[in-house]
Amino acid sequence: MFNLVCCIFLSFLLNSQIHAVYQEPIVKVALNISQAAYCVDSISTWDCATCDATNKLDTVLNKRGERVLLGFNTPHQSIFVGFRGSSNIQNWIDNVKFSQITPYSNPQIAVENGFYGL
Repeated sequence: MFNLVCCIFLSFLLNSQIHAVYQEPIVKVALNISQAAYCVDSISTWDCATCDATNKLDTVLNKRGERVLLGFNTPHQSIFVGFRGSSNIQNWIDNVKFSQITPYSNPQIAVENGFYGL
């Protein structure tokens, strides 16, 4: 089953250090964090094959089958957020709600219905 996974280095956004070129070291770190989202279920289990010691895990959030990892990557001096996507049929059913809703007072702010429902 295909699972949507992404990992974002927030400090690159905050410091405007994102370049339009492929940076293999950053991609490798992002892939390792993304993979770790499938094997780590708490801070104390940061010991899987892709759990690099240079990534300092701070928080693991689990809700309705979804998982988010929050932490800090020391070599890149970057905050990271790793998302584990759908992991079973019920997750797929819950998440395949592509329509957008505007749950906030500002109608310009819209979110995908399945993601917001978490």
